[in-house]
Amino acid sequence: MSFGDFEQNALAEFINTERAPDVLWIFVHVPKTAGSSFASELAGMRCPYRNIHIDYSDQTRSHAGKMDEAVARFVEESRVTEFKSCSGHIDMDHVEQIRAIHPAAKVITFLRNPLARVVSDFRYARTPAHPPYRDFIRLYPTILDYILAPESQNKMARILCGSKFRTVTDVPAVIADSLAFAGLVEMYPMSFNIISQLFGENTMPTEYKRKTESVAENQIELDGFLKREIMKANELDFAVYDYVRERLAKKREEWAAFRSRRSA
Repeated sequence: MSFGDFEQNALAEFINTERAPDVLWIFVHVPKTAGSSFASELAGMRCPYRNIHIDYSDQTRSHAGKMDEAVARFVEESRVTEFKSCSGHIDMDHVEQIRAIHPAAKVITFLRNPLARVVSDFRYARTPAHPPYRDFIRLYPTILDYILAPESQNKMARILCGSKFRTVTDVPAVIADSLAFAGLVEMYPMSFNIISQLFGENTMPTEYKRKTESVAENQIELDGFLKREIMKANELDFAVYDYVRERLAKKREEWAAFRSRRSA
């Protein structure tokens, strides 16, 4: 069973079938989707945990090259350490490298309304919390520059589809087959709780990390023009987000009842 089966099955059946407390869970951390908060809690719920990350101060290699090396290091380390979870700003091609060694591994992620995610991504990257923030500001002087840059567009779809990056019509099917579960920032407590039950627990979120600092360099006014430009530039991201949102929304009442029964 995968996320593609989420809509067709009762929530209790989906959780009971997909629950896997003994396998490696891979959290694909899409930037600015509450991932830092979730990863912090994931580390506590499923030890041993590994954060797959790169050294931003290393200017000798490309970002992609450094991430490939970080994933390769984790794969080698996982041969001797039985990790229960890992996370990072990785894509599905990286996931497949991990699954080559751990074929039973399951994948989870969080998504966010693309309008809010793009703005948050831009604002965060212009603060000292993002190590190469000065380079970012020089590269994208305004949020419109960022919106129109091909590398900034459809980040959620590109991360979650990897080399299977496709059209609007095909993206939902790729998501359905690749993920065990996809949560939403806008439905964070419900999403978090369902994921925890897939781990064999029944908990609610307790942490919120990395709220973007408000500085002079990241102040913007999201007017109608910018909203339209974000929507035009991120058609695939909206397709992915809407696919997940529609399915989670249908399970809200069922989740509330299910959680109440489990708590009792």
